[in-house]
Amino acid sequence: MQKLYDITKGQLITLWVASLFFWLFSIGGADEGSSFFGFLSILIPTFLIFFTIGWKRAHKKNIDVQDNNLNRIIIKIFNLFKNYKKFILISFTTITLGLVGIIYYINIPRPVNGYMGIEFGMTPLEVKLKLGKPSIEEFSDNKDPTNPQDLIYIYSKTYSYSATYIRFFNDSGEFKAGIICKNSPDYGDELVGIENFDNEADIVKKLGLPTHVSIRYDGLAKVISYEDLKVGFELEKDSVTEMCATFRGSLNYNKEYSSP
Repeated sequence: MQKLYDITKGQLITLWVASLFFWLFSIGGADEGSSFFGFLSILIPTFLIFFTIGWKRAHKKNIDVQDNNLNRIIIKIFNLFKNYKKFILISFTTITLGLVGIIYYINIPRPVNGYMGIEFGMTPLEVKLKLGKPSIEEFSDNKDPTNPQDLIYIYSKTYSYSATYIRFFNDSGEFKAGIICKNSPDYGDELVGIENFDNEADIVKKLGLPTHVSIRYDGLAKVISYEDLKVGFELEKDSVTEMCATFRGSLNYNKEYSSP
């Protein structure tokens, strides 16, 4: 056990600096919803405090008490740990648990009211005032005369494959935004904690099992929806290719897969 504490004061300070840096990193990991990093964010400060107390006891007879500033500071720190070790441990652990709890609460998925700055119920005029003229403006190919056609806006970028898709439904003679999607999401795009590089396993891990699934007619893509959150995600080759907010709660392909 003595060998465990066989390090110099400088090495102990380095251990503190490196560990505190990694502690901040683990707090960031906990912010992403990782239970492993959440555990580390509690373990690291606890380990540091106990290790420092053990190091102090192991080196008690060998601490150099020469009258210089560095030694005086180190001795004061050690005395602080000795006199208030329980208080410091409880305070540090409480603060860490509080931070993890706050981060966890902030990251609880909640129902959306829109996406990409567009809210459900916005009119085409309101969307144009917010995003400008759409790259494509068209009506859906709806062959059912009893069901009014939907209006579709598509905003594409010349420097990116991604595009924003907005579908307006005819609500008592007025078009209102009901589906907002980001096709081929860019790096950093996210919706209820789901990012563009996530796969289906990542989505299920973060949100649970989907409440609705629709498979495209060719069997090469599917949309999984979470009706309580009003979101849906299209997946091709187990990668997110589209993120959508939908006021109806679920999404379906016009032509769905049927078993032969």
